[in-house]
Amino acid sequence: MKNFLIIALIAMLAACQPAAEKSFTLHGEVEGLEEGYVYLFDRVHGLYQLVDSAEVVDGRFTLTGSLDFPEFLYLDHFKGVTPRIAFFLENSEMTLQFAAENAREFTLTGSASHDLLQDFNLMVAGQDANLRVIQQQALEAEVLEDSELAEALKAQYKTAEAEKRNQIRTFVDNHNNTPVGIYIAMRNLATELDGEGLDALVKSFDPALKDSRYYVSLRERADKILALAEGKTAPEFNQPDVDGNMVALSDFRGQYLLVSFWASWCPFCRQENPHLVKLYEQYADRNFEILGVSLDRNHEAWLKAIADDGLNWAHVSDLNGWQNEASTLYGVASIPSNILLDPDGIILGRNLKGEVLDQKLEELLSPEV
Repeated sequence: MKNFLIIALIAMLAACQPAAEKSFTLHGEVEGLEEGYVYLFDRVHGLYQLVDSAEVVDGRFTLTGSLDFPEFLYLDHFKGVTPRIAFFLENSEMTLQFAAENAREFTLTGSASHDLLQDFNLMVAGQDANLRVIQQQALEAEVLEDSELAEALKAQYKTAEAEKRNQIRTFVDNHNNTPVGIYIAMRNLATELDGEGLDALVKSFDPALKDSRYYVSLRERADKILALAEGKTAPEFNQPDVDGNMVALSDFRGQYLLVSFWASWCPFCRQENPHLVKLYEQYADRNFEILGVSLDRNHEAWLKAIADDGLNWAHVSDLNGWQNEASTLYGVASIPSNILLDPDGIILGRNLKGEVLDQKLEELLSPEV
């Protein structure tokens, strides 16, 4: 009898607990937009995809739906020149308030996931401000030709940058039971880690999140990068060159090959190109070649950048942007990016930049004394 009473009491208490939200309601209040529509977008592989829309009546709208896990989405109204509103949507009752002409200053209440992301953004903003100050001081020291101070400031910048990475990792570790934690890891850590590091990162998250899109994406990236570790054979791909002729990765067997992922619209790629030109001129007669793989969509812009930057090596692109088949195969999440292969197509290194790339090529290609 006592057991029955205990079970009945537990059932009654459970019934009194608020049920977990299985759907969301987003109430919107728009200043300066009495009528029209708002559009909810997802972003997949860099492209915006329409998810839902709602009519604005008297400056108000409502979006409803259901999510398996909180997701980072975008809202737009296409009135005036304003950025898309980016926020974490979750199964709860939320209120979004913004002005049509200044959507950047929106407020969102009712989303614990978005509040967590805002905490992270606030932390990073402070670190970024400090990095900008150090960078500016270093530039001023170079202008004044104070090399000793400039070098000290560059070292200080690297230390501050490392501290920022450590704080990001700590934040992720402290929120490893949330989709927001995985999302932050994807955006800030995934491109810097090797396969083993990525594998460990994925395994650090709560298994209850394994069906989250962000967990799945991070797991897929870890598996892909593990397959591209040093000592592995680089996977084959074929793409058209600037004249439309098909070029295969295996066409370069017998040479050391730097596969360089870039795009004409990428300022950091264009800044790095003079360094690659210098390396190519230095080692082109020592069994070394570069293959540029462009994430462009515009054929003319691609050709112009090649000519303007003097990139006198082989170039290929399927002109599919971030959906470039080769870059997807190689898990390229940001550009510039590269991978170095030996004459047998074996991977020697990935994302080698600056002095690290210089030293590696000198080690491989400098003539023996």
